[in-house]
Amino acid sequence: MRNIKDVIKKTLRIFHIKKIIGISVYTNSKDIKIVPFSKSEIFNMPEYRDIFGNTHEGFNSYKAKIPDYYVLKVNLGKCVIGYEEVYTRDNKVLLELTSQKINPFLNSSIKRLSNVVSINGSVVNLSLSGLENNYYHFLVEFSARLFMLKKLDIKPDYYIYPMNTAFQKDFLMYFGINSDKVIILNEGTTIQAETLIAPALINNWELVKFRNVIHYQKQYLPYWISNIYNDLILPKKGNKYIYISRKQAKYRKVINEEIVIDYLKSKNFEIHYLENYSVNQQIELFNQCSVLVAPHGAGLINMCYCAPGIKILELFPKYYHDHGLLLQALMLKHKYNYLISDTVITDGIPPQQEDIIIDINLFAQAVELLLSQ
Repeated sequence: MRNIKDVIKKTLRIFHIKKIIGISVYTNSKDIKIVPFSKSEIFNMPEYRDIFGNTHEGFNSYKAKIPDYYVLKVNLGKCVIGYEEVYTRDNKVLLELTSQKINPFLNSSIKRLSNVVSINGSVVNLSLSGLENNYYHFLVEFSARLFMLKKLDIKPDYYIYPMNTAFQKDFLMYFGINSDKVIILNEGTTIQAETLIAPALINNWELVKFRNVIHYQKQYLPYWISNIYNDLILPKKGNKYIYISRKQAKYRKVINEEIVIDYLKSKNFEIHYLENYSVNQQIELFNQCSVLVAPHGAGLINMCYCAPGIKILELFPKYYHDHGLLLQALMLKHKYNYLISDTVITDGIPPQQEDIIIDINLFAQAVELLLSQ
């Protein structure tokens, strides 16, 4: 009878799947060291009216708590290439190091961390689970993590750094990272470093609805984020008026852009299509900017290369009004304005993909107001 029970127990153990459990970064563990960067503070979002002074429910004032920021050093820590989460040597996931409300790998199978590649020395994990492949997120959340390392004078031996796009490769030079220090391993590979370094994530969001479709919207940015771009900004504003077209984008295009461009050219605006511009070309162009007009999109993040105080007019479709770029403009001390326009078709199209149709008379009034500010 005893032998039968032993066989049953062994059989059950074979089919039992071990789960990943969580541990706080603030746990008293000799393996986890927190290097403080900035203290928690309150973020105050002011109410923003459109360029004509009209209120809109998506631009109300509010307050949000900005958390402490820090860089973690984890002895024999583990991570998975391409993902932001970090694990201790005994496979516990660090609960706070995630852009989600609850760490998504909590209670997942421990098999995720099998086939470990060991690396001697210190490795910094900069992955953002794919967000870093977007130019906007790269210049905001990703760059912020590198900025923390720079200011704390933390110099890793190796970097988990994305090399998926031309702009990511271009930025190696601006970040001062030698390509020989970039770890080249397939996404999904688990590594264990002698010291795994992980800057805190600045990703944050709340659920909002556009046309009753749930969207994730950023709520705040740390006040120090404007300092990230100091080396890329000229001391004085330029004199160029710039319009960024989304003609080559898949969605959120200005449908009647030809007439919009004709009007802007009459006001001495330059028209730019950024898809094929190198990072250096974009920096040089926006160093010379004084007025920036564009539909909502990643191209607007080039405001980071402009001297403080440029005039911005962001164009939104009727139902989609993400204010991530407004937050960036606020931190950079630019003069931000927005105009909500119309859209053509909404059936079967996510709000984020709505195209824009401009009332040219209203737009002309908006631009006149913008230039007179």
